[in-house]
Amino acid sequence: MTIQVGIILINYKDYADKFLSDCINSIRQIAFPSGSYKVYIVDNESTPQTESYLARIAPEADIIIHKENIGFAAGNNTGVEVAVQDGCDFLYILNMDTVVDLNCLEAVWQTYRSFDHVGCVQSRLMLHQAPQTINSLGNLLHFLGFGYSDRYKEKMTGNEVDREITYPSGAALFISVEHFLTLGGFNPEFFMYHEDVELGLKVKLSGLKNIISINSIVYHKYEFGRSIAKFYWMERNRFITWLTTFKLATLIVILPAAIVMELGLILYAILGGWLGKKLKAYAWFLSFTNLKKVWRWRRQMQCMRQVKDKAIVKSFVGRILYQEEVNQPLLQKISNLIFNLYWLVVKKIIFW
Repeated sequence: MTIQVGIILINYKDYADKFLSDCINSIRQIAFPSGSYKVYIVDNESTPQTESYLARIAPEADIIIHKENIGFAAGNNTGVEVAVQDGCDFLYILNMDTVVDLNCLEAVWQTYRSFDHVGCVQSRLMLHQAPQTINSLGNLLHFLGFGYSDRYKEKMTGNEVDREITYPSGAALFISVEHFLTLGGFNPEFFMYHEDVELGLKVKLSGLKNIISINSIVYHKYEFGRSIAKFYWMERNRFITWLTTFKLATLIVILPAAIVMELGLILYAILGGWLGKKLKAYAWFLSFTNLKKVWRWRRQMQCMRQVKDKAIVKSFVGRILYQEEVNQPLLQKISNLIFNLYWLVVKKIIFW
């Protein structure tokens, strides 16, 4: 079987100036005996200068122009549209701040073929600045909606194998066109952050699997500081995902822990100086128009349901690890102990 893969990259302002050259040079070296691939670059808030730069550095790529910044989620969706028109069978959604191993595409494809009922496959992400150090072996998901990289900053042991994960990182994500479209792609309202969480949960809700491909290696120029600046998007999208994915009974049993967590986050936001972003995330849900959107998304998600919540939350965790914004180790240790104990009890209650 020969396949055609669309590799999709997102640019915003000077992002390409920082990262595209290394990324596209590594993509050119890809060895892919099982098929062929084509590169698509979505240029958000495009200018004549960025368009010219992209065409010069990556002349082989299709450039998709957006005069406004439509975000990571919607940007990828438009890239997918063009890839589908070109007859691509599969998609490889890739961060531009990456350098790929020459066997990354062949390895991720072989992983996809070796499992039944696969939805998404994530490449193994290593830190570019420390190539022997893990960035992500898939992602873990706290029962209150906080996602984080599995095995972050650890070393490989040599015993790692391809396996099912909770959800894949959007930094290097392989999925069939058929599944991407059936699942509704990324929710464009998310703009950025948590769109990979939502996609991964839709995969699980549909009875499919998210898988990590150990031999598909991508080196990520990960910079934590870029993420915490977008606290509003992470918090708002976390709430949306939880409200649309789970049955009402599940939301009720986790509500006491959620209230305690929110009180703690408000205090931490005050101390950290980002209370305004936290309140802005809450305020979004005070709009009747926005609540109607959430209800519509919830109906769409529930129409996909093939499994119980019990199956979805089986891999969820009660502790939050590897969070660089939490600089209070004692506070984190205490909260992890309390929430982990709560989750150990509640997870046994969820039978629906």
